[in-house]
Amino acid sequence: MKKTFTIFVFSLLFWCPFFDLQAQEKLNIYFFYGEGCPHCAKEAAFLSEIGDKYPDMEIQSFEIYHSRENAKLLKEFGDYLRVDIAGVPFTIIGDEYFSGFDTASSALIEDEIKKCSNESCPDVLEKIKNEEGKKDEQEGQADQQQKHPCFGQFSGVIKDFAEPAL
Repeated sequence: MKKTFTIFVFSLLFWCPFFDLQAQEKLNIYFFYGEGCPHCAKEAAFLSEIGDKYPDMEIQSFEIYHSRENAKLLKEFGDYLRVDIAGVPFTIIGDEYFSGFDTASSALIEDEIKKCSNESCPDVLEKIKNEEGKKDEQEGQADQQQKHPCFGQFSGVIKDFAEPAL
């Protein structure tokens, strides 16, 4: 009995990571809006309305009129997506973006949500963070090379070696 229980516990421990991998990931939707913007209010209501249909959908809302930090984040998204953002609402789902809001764009937005709910779509914010991390790492490595205690001595040796003796 004790042996059977031990085997059962170990088998659960073995299979648990696989069940976790199959769990549905959250679909982050990045919604940039302005307080008082009527089109933004309509899109916010639309996103809230369809939220029940897509339980994996998580709306990340950023008001940009009164927040410089959120406006800066919107610019970072625009730079990454290589798009000149002219105004709000501006919505990012996966690596697709939607500027403005009307009946036609609501259908396109929902189609993209459906697609990303069924398939794995990239998270642009994660990509931006990864790129920033790589830049910081490269800058850190360059700083370390310049601050290395042997670097100055080594560059002097190269300089002496490269100059012809008189």
